[in-house]
Amino acid sequence: MGKRLANPCNCGRLHLWADGQPFKQSDETYDSYATVVMDDGLGPVSPGILLSYESIGNRTSNESEYSAVIIALEWALNQHERVHVITDSDLILGHLEKGYRCTLHLRPYRDRVSELLAQTGAVLEWQGRDANRSGWHNAGVLLERARAKAKRARESREERR
Repeated sequence: MGKRLANPCNCGRLHLWADGQPFKQSDETYDSYATVVMDDGLGPVSPGILLSYESIGNRTSNESEYSAVIIALEWALNQHERVHVITDSDLILGHLEKGYRCTLHLRPYRDRVSELLAQTGAVLEWQGRDANRSGWHNAGVLLERARAKAKRARESREERR
């Protein structure tokens, strides 16, 4: 990228916030997204710059969270950037640093994150959902979807009258 953006911890790394969000479609299916937001240097209340908002299909919340971290780390690898990736997934850090048992279906995700961390030298940190800028983006999308759904329901009721 060239331009070094300010970040809250002054670590000299570009801050990337990663978040996964499954939007429930039915009892058995989800429309899941992986979101990565880059620090824009405008301070802690700025939503940052949307770097990636990718549909990843029918995935669980944990798979979505892992996918977002993988997208952030792959971006860093491709851009040759030193990054500090922030996630609100305690499970990911638990698998990587705290010895949490990892289920069979999440092991490929865990292994890929571990590999990318080694390749990039990135820092991975947990922060609560209220501080996760990519989570802010997903909350906004969720709110818009809820509004659109309510509008469709109103219009449907009006048509039936």
